[in-house]
Amino acid sequence: MINRYFYFSIAMCMLINTMMFVPSILLTYRHEGAVPALALAVPIGVGFAMLFAKSLSRHPGTGIPGIMRPLPAVLRVPLLLYLGLMWFVAGGIVVYAFSDLTQRFVLPDTRLQLLLLLYGSAVAWCASRSSRTVLYVMEIMLTVSVPLIAFVLYKTIANEYFSWLAVWDTVSDHAFDRPSFTALCAATYVYTGYINMAAFNRVFDQKLSTRYWWAIGMAGFGVLLTSFLIPIGLHGTVGVTDYVYVWVTTADAIRAEYGFVERIMFVYLLLFLGLTLVFGSVTWHVGAELLKGAFPGNDAADRPSAVSLLICFGLLAIMIVAAYKTNVKELSAFAEGRLKLRFVSEAAFVLLVAFLARRRRT
Repeated sequence: MINRYFYFSIAMCMLINTMMFVPSILLTYRHEGAVPALALAVPIGVGFAMLFAKSLSRHPGTGIPGIMRPLPAVLRVPLLLYLGLMWFVAGGIVVYAFSDLTQRFVLPDTRLQLLLLLYGSAVAWCASRSSRTVLYVMEIMLTVSVPLIAFVLYKTIANEYFSWLAVWDTVSDHAFDRPSFTALCAATYVYTGYINMAAFNRVFDQKLSTRYWWAIGMAGFGVLLTSFLIPIGLHGTVGVTDYVYVWVTTADAIRAEYGFVERIMFVYLLLFLGLTLVFGSVTWHVGAELLKGAFPGNDAADRPSAVSLLICFGLLAIMIVAAYKTNVKELSAFAEGRLKLRFVSEAAFVLLVAFLARRRRT
């Protein structure tokens, strides 16, 4: 397998960040340290990605369950269970958010739980396929999505009502504020796609290349700037936090006068339908592989797995039951807390993998 999938995985997380409430969190802290947090996220995110990739290169063809085998079972098993559940939660947040979004803007008479069942079933089935199949689907989806995303960004920036003054005021007035930890945790999420190599590294037949680390940094910083500043340019510095799904409202504020679809929002929703299903499939696939790796007797063969399918549907059932007790504001608060936990856990996880790689070398 060519290691371009390392970059594709990072790009997928960059594009899905609006479904993880990253722009909403950054905009909430726009006057409290979000601007410097964007700049600080670049070296931290790129540094973690490079360290993790170099560490995995010491273990070619081996996933994280295999890399952690030297650890005592009393440490390895709980750690793999925790990591697997963290991956499932990430995919679950995105699937829940898009189900809620579909109900609000497209199918208001459809029950949220039914949408969760439909989307979650598709994600669970795809997540139970082989790692190579999941990677191929991710590649195809990204190839289709990037031109559409570029079109949406062009239409928003070229909008006659876009206020560059509001953007300038936000950046210039708060560029030297003390960085917000919450905003930093949210901003670094755009780089977190490299962590999916925890499972996919086993199907790579060559070492991960970090030659284009500068492209990761530039692309991530560009995504952060557009996700954060474009809503401010269209909605202003005050009203931008009045929306739960700020980027859906932003897309709905522009029109394609001569296109076959006038409202850009429908292009945005169609685009993120595909990204949501692919992101959910990738995260649930990685989560299932880590959960299986915590127990003996699960081989690492790259093929469709009935065990993975059962795990995914079991956690989907829990998510559907939880949907009866939660709403989107509670989900947003949960996502913010999860991003903080992810940042700390990811830093510790990367350092652990680096330690195991160094131990193997010596």
